[in-house]
Amino acid sequence: MPYIDATGVKLYFEEAGEGHPIIFLHEFGSDSRGWKTQVRYFSRAYRCITFNARGYAPSDVPDDPTLYGWELAVNDIAAVMRGLAVEHAHLVGLSMCGYAALQFGLRYPKRASAIVAAGVGSGSAPSQQDAWSRETSILARAFIERGMDAMARRMAHGQTRIQLKYKDTRSWEEFQERLRHHSPLGMSNTMARCQGVRPPLHDLADQFSTMRTPVLLALGDEDAPCLETNLMLKAVLPNAGLWICPNTGHTINLEEPTAFNAQLDSFLAAVERGSWRRGHPEIEAESDLKLEMTCDTRTKAVARYCQHSRRFTVSPLMKSRTGVHLSESMSTRLTAAATRTGVTKSELIEAALDSFLESDNAAEHFAIVAGRLTELNDQIGRLGADLKMVNEAVALHARFHLAVTPSLSAAEQHMATVVGSERFDEFAAQVGRRVERGTSLLRETMNRRLVTNKNRWASHLAASADRRTNCRSSEPDRRLSDTVDGGSEPNAAVREGGSIRTFPDRTNIPLQREI
Repeated sequence: MPYIDATGVKLYFEEAGEGHPIIFLHEFGSDSRGWKTQVRYFSRAYRCITFNARGYAPSDVPDDPTLYGWELAVNDIAAVMRGLAVEHAHLVGLSMCGYAALQFGLRYPKRASAIVAAGVGSGSAPSQQDAWSRETSILARAFIERGMDAMARRMAHGQTRIQLKYKDTRSWEEFQERLRHHSPLGMSNTMARCQGVRPPLHDLADQFSTMRTPVLLALGDEDAPCLETNLMLKAVLPNAGLWICPNTGHTINLEEPTAFNAQLDSFLAAVERGSWRRGHPEIEAESDLKLEMTCDTRTKAVARYCQHSRRFTVSPLMKSRTGVHLSESMSTRLTAAATRTGVTKSELIEAALDSFLESDNAAEHFAIVAGRLTELNDQIGRLGADLKMVNEAVALHARFHLAVTPSLSAAEQHMATVVGSERFDEFAAQVGRRVERGTSLLRETMNRRLVTNKNRWASHLAASADRRTNCRSSEPDRRLSDTVDGGSEPNAAVREGGSIRTFPDRTNIPLQREI
C-alpha cells in the first residue's frame, strides 16, 4: 500500500487521473472511500488524490493522544502535497476536514488554488459552543466504552444523516458498514483532540476576511448545526459563494452526488478561467485591471466592463444603482458642472439634456426634437399605408384561391399547383400595377362599369334612330358595321332575333380577368 510520512505517522493515500490536482478530505464519520463517486467523475480531467487521516486505518492509528489535533490535520495536508510533489491544489473537504481545508487556506494561502468546504461549522456557532464541548467529551469516551458497532448504528441514525437512508438505502448501509470497521481508539482520540478543542470558526471571522482564495461553501438545508456558521462564512469570506442543497443533510456528497459534482465542476471551471470573483474592492485591487476608483463595488464592476470595451467611461459622480453607461463627452460635461461652486441638481440635469440634444444653443433644442418627431410621424404614416396594402393583397389572395381551387384527385394536385402558381403570379403583377397607379380596385371597377353602361345605351339609341329611317337597303347594316368596327372604341356585335346588341371588347382593358 502507498503511504506518505507525516511527522512520524504514515498516511495511506490513493490517486487517479491526470491534470491539476484535487485533494479530497474526508469527514469524521467516513474515510477516503466516501469520495469514490467524485473521484470517478473528476479523474477524467483532474489528478484526484485521497488519503485517510491519522487514526483511520490503513493509515497509522497512534496510541498517543498528543499525536492528534486540528493543527496536525492541517499539516497532514501539506505533508501529502509535499510527498506527491504537488505545489498547488484544489481542496475539497467535508465536515471535519472542510474545517481543516479552511484553516489550510489561512496558513498556506498560496498553495490552495480553490477550496470547497462542505458541511462545516458544527459546534462553531456561539449558541452551540458549550454544548459541543460537553458532547465531544462524552462521545470520545463512548467510542471506547460502547464499541464501534453501537456507535456506527447511532451515528447513521442521527438527525443529519438519516436523510441518506431515505434517498439511497444501499449507500447508507455502505456508510454504516465502513463506520463499523473504524478504530475506536482512533475515533476517540480524533473526537477529543481534533473536534473537541478546535477554535470555533466564528472566532476566526477577522482572519477569514483577509483570505483571497476562491471558496465554495456547500451544505444541506437540513444540516441544522451548520447553517448559522455558513451564513457567517459567506458574509466574511470576500471570495466565497454559498450553495444550499434542498432536502439534504450532512453527507451532501453521498445524498446528492450528481448535484454536488455539478456544483463542484462549475465552481472549479470558473476559478480556472478567472471568472470566479464577487467584485469586492479588496478582490478588485488585486485583479489584472488594477482599477483606482473611489466608488462603490457596483460602479467599479461597470468601470471594469468599460475598460475592457474601451467605448465608455463611468463618471464617479453617478450612483451605481442608475445602471447606465455614460459617453465620454457627457461624463466630462457632468464632471465640469459638478466642480463649479454652488452646483445644483438642476444644473446637472440641464448639462445632461444639453449633451443628449447635441447642441449648445437652447433655441435649437425644440427644432431638433420637432424634426425627430416629424420624421417619426412620417414613418408611422408610411407603415400604416404599407399595412393597408398588405391587408388588401391578403384579401385578394383568399379570393383567388376560392376561385381557382377545384376538387382534384391526388394525381392532379401537383399540376394544379403549378398552374395556380403561374396564374397567381400574373394576378399579383396586375395588383402591383394597380397599387403603383394609386387607384383602388373598387373605383376602377365602378369606372369600368359606367363606361360599359354608357356604350350600351349609346348603341341602343343608335339602333333606334336607324329603325326610324325605314331604310330597307343594306346601307344601315353597313353604317352600323362601320360604327361598330371602326369607332374610336373597339366593340363587338352579335345578332339576336333580328336585332343587334353591342358590348365593348375588353381585351385591351387592364386586369381583364375579374376575380
